Amino acid sequence: MADKVAPYYDEEKVVVAYQIFCPGCGRTHVMHFRPYGKPGAQWVFNGSLDFPTFTPSINNRSGPYPPGDEREGEFDVCHSFVENGLIRFLGDCTHALANKVVELPDFPDKLKPKLE
Repeated sequence: MADKVAPYYDEEKVVVAYQIFCPGCGRTHVMHFRPYGKPGAQWVFNGSLDFPTFTPSINNRSGPYPPGDEREGEFDVCHSFVENGLIRFLGDCTHALANKVVELPDFPDKLKPKLE
C-alpha cells in the first residue's frame, strides 16, 4: 500500500509537517504538527501513513482571482476533515466534492520531496 501522506521538511531537512494530495482541488495541503514551535495553524496527526487523521479541520482558501480573470474577485475554498484515510469535504467547498466523503488518494510520487 502506498502512503497517503508525505513528509514536509524545513530548511534543516527536519520533518515539520505532513502533506496530502487533495482530490477536490487537485493540490497539496500541508499540515504542520504539534509541537512545531512557530506561530500559525498546527494540527495533531495520528501518525498513520495509510489511514491518516488530522485534527482540527483543514481549511484552505486562495484568491481572490485578479482583475480580468473570468472569476475576478472570487475565492477558492477547500474545507475538510481527514479521518482514518477518508476526506470529508464540508459544504463551504467551492469544488465538485463539497458535501462528499472520499478515500484519500495515494500521495503522487512526482510530488514527494527529494532530499539531497
